[in-house]
Amino acid sequence: MKTLAILCLAVCTNVYADVSFGTGEDRDCNIARASAISDALENYAVKEFEVKKQYVCKERNAEGIECQYIKKTEIESAGTLRKVLNETVKDRRDSCVVEVKIEVEQGRQLAGDILNAQEIALDGKLYRFDVITKEPLYVYLFSVYGDKMHMMYPYDGIKSNLIDGRLTLPRGWHAVVPDGINESKETLMAVFTKHKITFRSSMTRDEIYRQISSVPIYSRRVVYHNFVIRRI
Repeated sequence: MKTLAILCLAVCTNVYADVSFGTGEDRDCNIARASAISDALENYAVKEFEVKKQYVCKERNAEGIECQYIKKTEIESAGTLRKVLNETVKDRRDSCVVEVKIEVEQGRQLAGDILNAQEIALDGKLYRFDVITKEPLYVYLFSVYGDKMHMMYPYDGIKSNLIDGRLTLPRGWHAVVPDGINESKETLMAVFTKHKITFRSSMTRDEIYRQISSVPIYSRRVVYHNFVIRRI
């Protein structure tokens, strides 16, 4: 039977701001100004930017296959001060209040990504994908199923997970559907960092995310690749 494929790609991005505001208060106006600038940088640095790519395909063949695939990249950016655009000083009876508007240069994003990953895997088959870095980065790979997370890489015997180029998993990774169901929706999560992270052998999903969040936002990048495992 002839296969009909429909492909839809949607990309949503937040616009990076290059201006931030801050307020500082102290008896000394110089200290208040420094606090205001620090506050403005902090306000900018904690902003989270997210890029979402959604790919939906529908196929009609003898088995009537339908699939849905979503890839999401978390991009969080810190910034550095370029210049103070303007400031307002308000003297109060016992203190000085300074309000500033500053121009911020956004942080550079880390060059790491998941490539060539499948949207559908078959139970018991080797799941193939490429992890690419264009600069030396520590790489951590997790499979996510519901509230459960399993670290795929690094595993015992790996001397260093600092990757500069292409990561190949010698053991591969076999897709497995849990007993009692015919289909499993899972997520492949890749964490790229400038700093080494220590993960214990048994950690909850929340604990893993807290460890990831402990890395400065300008030193981490997280990529998610959702896929479906089907029983043969």
